[in-house]
Amino acid sequence: MSQTPCPNCGQLVGLLRRGGGFECPSCGWSMTPAGGEPARLVEGLPKEWQIEGVLGEGGMGTVWRARNQLTEEPVAIKCMRELPGAGDEGRQRFLREVKVLCRLSHPGIVRMVHAGLLAAGTPYLVLELIDGLTLRERLGGMELAQALEMSLAIAKALEYTHSRGVVHRDLKPENVLIDGAGRVKVADFGLAGLDAEWGDAQRVMKTRVGTAMGTPGYMAPEQVGNAGEAGPAADIYALGAMLFEMLCGRLPHGTEVPVGAGGELPEGLGRLVERMLSRQPAERPAAGEVRRALEGFAAGRAASEAQEADSEWINARDGSTMVRIAAGRFRMGSERGRADEQPVREVTLSAYSIARYATTWGQYRAFCVATGRAEPPDPGFPHGDDHPVVNVSWDDAAAYCAWAGLRLPTEAEWERAARGADSRTYPWGERPPDDSLANFDSRHGATRPVGSYPDGVSPAGCWEMAGNVWEWTADWYGPYPNGPVTDPRGPEAGGRRVLRGGGWCYEGASLRTSCREALDPGARIFEFGFRPAGPNR
Repeated sequence: MSQTPCPNCGQLVGLLRRGGGFECPSCGWSMTPAGGEPARLVEGLPKEWQIEGVLGEGGMGTVWRARNQLTEEPVAIKCMRELPGAGDEGRQRFLREVKVLCRLSHPGIVRMVHAGLLAAGTPYLVLELIDGLTLRERLGGMELAQALEMSLAIAKALEYTHSRGVVHRDLKPENVLIDGAGRVKVADFGLAGLDAEWGDAQRVMKTRVGTAMGTPGYMAPEQVGNAGEAGPAADIYALGAMLFEMLCGRLPHGTEVPVGAGGELPEGLGRLVERMLSRQPAERPAAGEVRRALEGFAAGRAASEAQEADSEWINARDGSTMVRIAAGRFRMGSERGRADEQPVREVTLSAYSIARYATTWGQYRAFCVATGRAEPPDPGFPHGDDHPVVNVSWDDAAAYCAWAGLRLPTEAEWERAARGADSRTYPWGERPPDDSLANFDSRHGATRPVGSYPDGVSPAGCWEMAGNVWEWTADWYGPYPNGPVTDPRGPEAGGRRVLRGGGWCYEGASLRTSCREALDPGARIFEFGFRPAGPNR
């Protein structure tokens, strides 16, 4: 029998069947069916579903952990509890969730596998099984990067559901699931409103007049009392409340502006949350606007074009867009990484700039024409002018930077631009790499044009700092010293130079912001490139 967490003690055990119910062999907890009804529900399921344990139970019914005996797919089965006095409202809520999930298909929403009726007409719903945590269990001690990542995933799911004419109406941390890979899934559409017309998200979905539907603390003002109307703006209010709670560790009081528990928030983020929590639905931003704003904050970009323009400058010689990095401190290295990524130490850096993109073939060819330097060897795969240049040695990269009036970044400067001040594992956060975030593991068999991965942008606003090409840095390779340092530049001499970022044919582990590679400075390899740095003009 597969193992499942006991609802009482939390131990991962094989729940034993006892008289139509289940018993935990660790703590002795038992789930005895009320009036025998849930036992009949379990026993009456089609034979392809093998019940393995209880995931949870409540007044409306029971959620079982099960497995398809033909495909071996693990699932969660929601069985409605048909008991005397339950009335028709619970059944309608259950059937509403089935109808809603039938028209939704999105990576940020728990997927419906199957739905049906038992012999007695009792409905059941089969869902993909999310092995992980709820957002409620992750709220304590959440860093800014994690809060932005979680809320952005929820905003993307809401933008999709609202475009399909669906309003969740009961969004709360308990209904946001996080699987073992860090993926966020919105669940429990039992209170969802469904438009009569497909995709008409602007039409208001009405609840029962005089009935508050939702959860206090996350429920929009219009869901309370006799207002009885909850449109897409109600979900925005709930997301605003959850984002406030992620940032501050508590729910908001009215339209209170959040102050980050771990320090200052990006300019404009507090104002965004304040708008999301407005008492007037019309004053709240739409899900698409929230998603775009959170993408900007997550990528370290300024919230307006004026702020964006002030955060960068263009290098006249080669046309590189240079991103300004303010002076400050960050933690360099990784306690969970390889030995050469340790010890983790606090590094203080002076202000500097670094290129938004890796140097391209077009830029490098212009350098070769201007200086008479030979072009790099052909890498053996298609590469346009907008692809990052490869087959360049450290000496080639240093010569280009000198010609452009720039220089190679130090290891510390490169890592700070890639991970930000919050010590994230990857430039985009904690989510494991996939095809939407980076070019790695020979997925494409070649480099991709710079600017191909908007979801993988670093906090500083730098693109492709994970995957595509390894990037030369200025430093000789050597062990990290102990203790805090200021503007470190590596050993004074050595035999190998450091590269960072991982390449298009390397595995995902090399994409970590702390990962180091080192090679002879004369090496020319088809996945080695570079990214210039310079002064903070």
